[in-house]
Amino acid sequence: MAMFDNQDEEDDFNGLDKDSRDVIASIATEIDRTLRDCKFLMIFLNGSDNEVDATRFGIPQMTEFRNNKMIWTFKRRLLTIHSRNSETAAKLRYSHLFLSAALVHGEYQIREPEFCALVHGEATTIVARHQMLDMDTTMVTECYLFELSLHYNFHSITRLGWAAHSSNYWICAGIIEGNKEMEIRNALHGEIRWECDAPLLHRVLQELNPTFSVKKITKPLAVSTRCLVKDCWILITSQEHEMDGMQDIPVLTAKIGTNRSDHPPALEGQDCPAVLPSDMFKYSRSLAVLVLYYCAFSFASPPFLMCSSLRFLGLDNCKHKPSEQYCDTDAEWTFLLSLWVLEIRYTEWDEILSKEKMDLMSNLKELNIEGVRSWQYINQLRKILPHLYRLRITNPRIYQAETTDADDSFMDKGKLQILDLSGNREMKVVPSSLSKASSLQVLLLDGCLGLECVIAPHTLPSTLISFSLDGYGAASHWTPAINLLPPENWRPSSTGQKDAKISRICLEGCTSLENLFLRGLPNLVELDLSGTGIKILDFTTMVMQVTCLRRLFLLGCERLVAIRWDQKSRYAIHPQLELLCIDTRAGTGYSRPSINHTKKSFRLQIHAILSDARLARSLWPAIDCYRGKGSLVDVYFNILVTSAPIVYSSGEDVQPEATHRMLAEAKQYDDVHATAGDAPMQDFPQAPTTNLNRHVGISQGSRGLESELLGYFPARNNLALLIRRQCRVERCPKLDTVFPGTYGFEALETIWALDLLMAHCIWSKRGSYHHYSSFRELQHLNLRACPRLRFVLPVWASSLPRLETLHIINCMDLRYVRPRC
Repeated sequence: MAMFDNQDEEDDFNGLDKDSRDVIASIATEIDRTLRDCKFLMIFLNGSDNEVDATRFGIPQMTEFRNNKMIWTFKRRLLTIHSRNSETAAKLRYSHLFLSAALVHGEYQIREPEFCALVHGEATTIVARHQMLDMDTTMVTECYLFELSLHYNFHSITRLGWAAHSSNYWICAGIIEGNKEMEIRNALHGEIRWECDAPLLHRVLQELNPTFSVKKITKPLAVSTRCLVKDCWILITSQEHEMDGMQDIPVLTAKIGTNRSDHPPALEGQDCPAVLPSDMFKYSRSLAVLVLYYCAFSFASPPFLMCSSLRFLGLDNCKHKPSEQYCDTDAEWTFLLSLWVLEIRYTEWDEILSKEKMDLMSNLKELNIEGVRSWQYINQLRKILPHLYRLRITNPRIYQAETTDADDSFMDKGKLQILDLSGNREMKVVPSSLSKASSLQVLLLDGCLGLECVIAPHTLPSTLISFSLDGYGAASHWTPAINLLPPENWRPSSTGQKDAKISRICLEGCTSLENLFLRGLPNLVELDLSGTGIKILDFTTMVMQVTCLRRLFLLGCERLVAIRWDQKSRYAIHPQLELLCIDTRAGTGYSRPSINHTKKSFRLQIHAILSDARLARSLWPAIDCYRGKGSLVDVYFNILVTSAPIVYSSGEDVQPEATHRMLAEAKQYDDVHATAGDAPMQDFPQAPTTNLNRHVGISQGSRGLESELLGYFPARNNLALLIRRQCRVERCPKLDTVFPGTYGFEALETIWALDLLMAHCIWSKRGSYHHYSSFRELQHLNLRACPRLRFVLPVWASSLPRLETLHIINCMDLRYVRPRC
């Protein structure tokens, strides 16, 4: 496994996607050697719709002349109900036999026992993967069936997103119970997936009795469908103007009820919403989940007042219908005490959002408000809802006047983990009190076009894991889970709105930040991710369409291994970027280098201190953008490769050159001083400091150094390519050969090699790649405290026509500067 871990780490530094990683040649060779003369059966769980050439893994080719067989599955990561098997079969080239189950007709039609066995098998696999969570197979099977019922009742025809709440329904309906219910819910949220064709799904469920009982009632001008699942979950759809009621539903078995009209809001002017009788739910005291879509009822005396076990209440585009009954005492609203989740979508019901009613919801864990209130409604939630862990206030239709942000708005929201304020276009600042939400992990500000800046040290807690600001707008019908951001298919594909105003985003100090999404921010000038946990900064999937980005700060980013630049689209940031600052050492502060504006004006400046030399691969594309145009003179870079921590005082500006001087002058040569005496040490040339515009320093042996000093190496933008006129290598005790390759040193003028205890040469005798003009410009060669050094330059090196000075101190084994042939 160490070999796989090492290759994964190498691929990380190369900025490769998880899905783009290639095979490991040595392992494929070993597999081929082992299986070449064997008879075997291979089972391959293929997660895609395409064939995979397994011979690249070292698997011998499956032919009719061999006794080997391979069985593989398609779409293994989700269960599918669709009629596209013929499309999959048409793409097959290497498969000799394709099998699929007929869902609704034919000799191989799947039956209810077979269907249940299939779901049970999926559940068993999930339980085995999460043994620490005390799941049981029955629980997971119930969640699978329930998810499928949601696909049936909330299919794509209705354009609703209530099915995204499935993980909430599992808990509220009592399917998931126990001390670890939240952990189990989050695990299953990522595991249970169905992909269904809506028209086919109805026909399938009709054949799966008694697990599913689908009843369709046709009346004049109306169609009603009822789906009874496992004798437990009742779901009703109706196009009737007057609802029939729920008197025929068993009282004790009605754990979940969904009641909606299939009229979309766009038809409100043509058709009236379905009117709910006031006594509709009087026999449904055990009802746990209720969603009402485009219905009318009395807001003063809603029909679900008697549902004392109600845990989830969802209201979507509901209207007020005056009634003779009126409820004006809190005693009649006791069902609010049992609520865990309340979701209000485009339903103007002021009373239920009043402070008095909210105060009754003492057990509420999640509050979602869409199209009704603006973000300033947060101020009304002070000192109430102590158990709230998810809050969404999105896409308001009416905006309140600007008010002062109360300092204690989030003081008592210590359990809040997810905050979504997407679509609040008039919001100008992030609430300053948000920094007091000590458990916040996910923050979404998608479509908040009025924001001018986000500055984390003053407004955001360090616990933040995921942050999103999408200039295209808010994601549609998406229910966030812990640590996750909206997937691409839920986000808007284009924007018809005005440009986002934000010019600066500073997430400095958000040490847990791993997931980031920024898009469509044409006025963003500065992005500061210092001190975050970002591992790969990807300008193709994480930060996109930021065409005015000038400054990028990544100071104190210890986990950073790669920057993946956008080099293809018209939104590439290379020509616009002016300043890039990186420091990946442990234990450093976030102090920015002080830029001397009196110097020549450069189009790009890079100041980098790298604890792992492999990160230099990510710097080369930004530099090469100018080199390819013949304008490398417009680029300044000051790069130091070292693992030595240097902690600066808070707020102290540090000259980039000072970093190199501090390392060189820290009494690091006391042992050499004692050996060589005073005079030679005083005469030894000073290391480069401020005299160059492009400088690379290597000190105290960072990780990955050996592989990055190969000189030219195919398809690798390594550190050696950045070394131009001066090269300084010091305090790297494990280096054997400093530069195994010799390509790219045509302009090198000066070499410093200091404190290399194990190095036997600077350049290898016979590098795989070399250039005839390398070292022709070498003028100064300075060697000190390299006791095992035997030679410096390779055997084929030129006669060094421009060499002027040669300083050698304490290099006892040195025999030749350039070895004999």
